[in-house]
Parts: sequence; structure tokens; C-alpha cells
Amino acid sequence: MNRQVETDQRPRPHAAVVEALRLLGKRRLVLAIHDSSFPCLADEEIGRGTPYGKGARAFLRFIRGLGFDAIQFGPQGQMARDNPSPYDGTLFSRNILNLDLAGLASGAESWLSRETLDKRVAQARTADRMYSDHRHAFDVTHAALNEIHQRFVARRDQGDVEALRCGRELADFTRREFAWLYPDALYHVLAQEQAWRHHVDWRIPDQAYPLSDLHPRHTDARRFWEARLAQLPTSQQHAIERYRLGQYLLHRQHARLRSAAQSYGLRIYGDLQIGISACDAWSRGGLYLKHYL
Repeated sequence: MNRQVETDQRPRPHAAVVEALRLLGKRRLVLAIHDSSFPCLADEEIGRGTPYGKGARAFLRFIRGLGFDAIQFGPQGQMARDNPSPYDGTLFSRNILNLDLAGLASGAESWLSRETLDKRVAQARTADRMYSDHRHAFDVTHAALNEIHQRFVARRDQGDVEALRCGRELADFTRREFAWLYPDALYHVLAQEQAWRHHVDWRIPDQAYPLSDLHPRHTDARRFWEARLAQLPTSQQHAIERYRLGQYLLHRQHARLRSAAQSYGLRIYGDLQIGISACDAWSRGGLYLKHYL
């Protein structure tokens, strides 16, 4: 997509489009699109779209010029590596695959090396794909998040100004979103270490699942999670911080998108998932019937 599309001038639909909508009695023209379908610029392509990149920003300006004044996203929850359906995503955690990696490889923070991103972009260019590659994008994004977290920790330990500022914002974000953030983080850390490795589906009662005894069916959920987290080894604490950092970056990028869309004259709507993610059924087990699928 042409970079020249990105300007400071607010995009406005053609007068003929505005008049046509008036004659049809349409007050709102909404474009529905899933996150993976957003276009990318050549230097951000990893095999899947994101609503937070430069290509997506130019696309929003483009559709505003066509007369659309609202955009509807699909469900934006975190998906499993082996299930690309957004309708089985998490209720609260955002999908890490939506991270604008190119944005994180530039600017004052530069949490991701451009060399790493260029390597992943080159892989996407050489692949012969007609559709987005969920597993490839999943692996690429999680590997990138590992590097982002490592660089963040190293720079924070060195007293880097940007890292310290990010650390304070991360701490504030964690306090505000504790109710969902820690349970989701703990689930993904434990599931990756135990269940995914053995391809065990916890929803099937006949399969022994190592997390099944951790369903928090307690009235004081915060105390339960604080006690559970205090028992974790250092490696898992490290992994949970990585998860929190990814969610913080996603929420920050989403806030920027909302601001840009508003400046373009676009409203944002969201869709809800119709399935139940394994994460939510585990961390909020008290809300569901036992063995309910």
C-alpha cells in the first residue's frame, strides 16, 4: 500500500457517496473485517495482518474516503496455536498476533531489533501462501515477544529511561487489570509448559489434565491468585511478566488505533466470540457447569 496515503489531512468521503447514502436513508456504513485480513506494508508482512500497523492505518483512511464511517472488528481475544478461529478466543486477553512488530522495531523504544523483523518478513515473502498462516504468525510473534521482553528487562536493569517509564506503565496497567490479567497469564504459562506439549485437551473428562485441580472456584479470587502466584518458581514469574508486557503493548497500540479512527471520523464496533476459550473455562471455572462443552 502506498505510503503517500498516510497524511495529516482528515479523509473525507466523496460528495457523491454522501449524497447516495442520504438518498438510500442510510445513517451508517460499516465495514466488517477480521484482524488477520488487514493489509500490511511490505516491511511489516509476517504472513498475517494486524489492525495496528501502518498498512492498516492507511486502509482506514482509504475506506473513510469510500464513505464508510464505522468499522466492525471480529473477536480480538487470544487464540491457541492450533485453533485459528477468533470465535474461540479469550474474553479479556487480546490476541498477541495483532502486535505491530514493525512499530516495536522503531522509535525511541525499539523493543525489537530490525534485523529480527527483516528476517521474519523475508520468510513471509518467500512463502507461497494465498491465505494468512496462523501457526507461522503465532510462532513468529511469540518469538518476537521473547526478544522484546529480554530487551526490556536488560534495559530496565541498566536504568534506561524508556525502559523505566515502560516499567511504571506496565505496573499501573497490571494493577488496573489484575482481575483478568494474572489468571490469563498463569493459564498460558502453565498450559504451554504442560498441556500443549502433550496435546492434551482439558475439556475431555477422560484425559488426565495437570491443570484441572487449579480451577479457582473461590469467592475471594484476588487472594487466591496472589497466593498462587507467590508459589511460582522464578522461570514462571519471568514468563508471566512477558505475558503482561505483551498485553500492555497490545492495549497501548489499540488505544492509538481508536484515537486515529476517531480523528478520521470512524466509529469502532466489536464482535463477541460465540465459543468458550480453554483459558476462560479454566480461570473462570466457577461460571460454567461442570464438564460443559
